[in-house]
Amino acid sequence: MTMQFGLFNINNNACSEPGALARVARAAEAAGFDSLWTGEHVVLPDPQVPPSPVPPQGRMLDGGIALTYAAAVTTTIRLGTGIIILPQRNPLVLAKELASLDVLSKGRLIFGVGVGYLEPEFRALGIPMEERGARTLEYIEAMTAIWSQPKPAYEGRFVSFSGVDAHPRPVQQPTPPIVMGGHTAAAFRRSVTHGNGWYGFALDVEKTAACVEGLRAAAERHERPAGLGELEITVTPAGKLDEETVARYAELGVHRLVLLPRHAPGGPQRAARRRRHRGLRRPRGLDVHRPLTPPRPGAPSRRPDGRGAAGRAPSRRTGAVSPDGRGAGRRSCPPAPSSFSGDETALPPKPTFRHRSNVMPAPGSDPNSVTGAT
Repeated sequence: MTMQFGLFNINNNACSEPGALARVARAAEAAGFDSLWTGEHVVLPDPQVPPSPVPPQGRMLDGGIALTYAAAVTTTIRLGTGIIILPQRNPLVLAKELASLDVLSKGRLIFGVGVGYLEPEFRALGIPMEERGARTLEYIEAMTAIWSQPKPAYEGRFVSFSGVDAHPRPVQQPTPPIVMGGHTAAAFRRSVTHGNGWYGFALDVEKTAACVEGLRAAAERHERPAGLGELEITVTPAGKLDEETVARYAELGVHRLVLLPRHAPGGPQRAARRRRHRGLRRPRGLDVHRPLTPPRPGAPSRRPDGRGAAGRAPSRRTGAVSPDGRGAGRRSCPPAPSSFSGDETALPPKPTFRHRSNVMPAPGSDPNSVTGAT
């Protein structure tokens, strides 16, 4: 089995700007990544409180819109929602949006689903957090009906409809691949009974092994519909990757690793600390533990020839002045242009500098609602 690699956070932070999003999407496709992935929080608690992973001012585009934009500037790379918090959505409206994305991308959508875990987010949207797991399963079934049935109809506790239809249908039939997120027994059960795949976020090899064992146990207890096929396992790994670590994930049965890019070692928090303290670095050649002191009283400051007592030209601290009016020992400044008359526009043009910036996003460690619910 060949390991596939995806790229996370295509809708966050730096990639919330259209130019950066397009550049990263194209670069990922050219580099051989198989997929781009978005995270989601419609709203965030303000002020930030645990377990919220992102500050309220964090920039995060709507996942479906960001992936549609990425689809327009790429041709082959797959487009994954990692994840959409499904119980917060209207299933028929979302089905229309995702079917449109699958059509415009020519069948490249991966539909990643989570149940959510931030109570303030649910409260703000007017949706009860209780029974969000059962609501998620009904919404998946209802979306499958509107996507694939000749005469779509569904009757459930949370959604019911009949006598309606919606076109165009997704290119991928009967549905785009549905990937269930979460690290709980309930999430493993939903993956087995309703998912084409499972997605684990921020897991090292040991935690991944425990989740894979949980998926196996769920498969023994719950029947898996034959039409779902083999369960594809996707993981966003925690920590650094090398060839040996990738091989260990592959031995566990992981099909895809979705990488979470970072600005610098230690993540965005360390980078921020470095920026704050950059102005406090000690200037080169200056001993901050040895303050400057004036000459001792009575000590000769210059010889009769105008040079310092030790035979050296006076330092900048002595204030010595040469016969031409310039400070002794200082570099001569070039004369002002003859055309200068106090008008700033007459000065020589100022030099310009290029600033190289990293366009890759610097996300926080955001589980993006893949922590499962009962």
